[in-house]
Amino acid sequence: MEPGQGRDSAHIVSFVLYSSVLALVKCSLAVQYVVGNEAGWTLPSFGHVNYTTWASNYTFHAGDSLLFNYRSDLHNVLVVEAADYNSCAPSNPIQTYSDGKTVIELPNPGQHNYVCGIPGHCDQGQKLSIMVNAAEGKEPLVPAPASIVPNPPRTPSKAETYKRMSSFTSTATKILGSVMAGCIIFMT
Repeated sequence: MEPGQGRDSAHIVSFVLYSSVLALVKCSLAVQYVVGNEAGWTLPSFGHVNYTTWASNYTFHAGDSLLFNYRSDLHNVLVVEAADYNSCAPSNPIQTYSDGKTVIELPNPGQHNYVCGIPGHCDQGQKLSIMVNAAEGKEPLVPAPASIVPNPPRTPSKAETYKRMSSFTSTATKILGSVMAGCIIFMT
């Protein structure tokens, strides 16, 4: 074994473990908000919901998402600029959704505007404008990986290195599997 090879492998495994923990923390910090809660995305008079009031109850961060639940034969979701939101005349929507269960990721901070594009619905209050904050407040509280020690006390034997690597690899595989399973369950 070349000098330092065991250390390099251990650092790679440490990096994989650290990355897995970060992925789990990030996955667990992202929040999916159901627009309108039980009422969903509908005419406010029908669902007894005010989307401005609904949004005021939450603080949205980059990385979160919105879930719009609606009847696709009656409604849709248009992502629009502020002018189209304010006028309720979406002449040039950024994006149009009509699948009945729309998930919209919020990757960037700033103002995000949504309206129903069915004539008259926006004028009746079926519109939502939210402010998305930077994800700074959601930084994971996970310590940085240990720095590389330039002069370790001794170089482990091949047998010790193999035993450690097997243990690290097994643990890393279990953690990564748990992270992926957790994210899949969280997203469904």
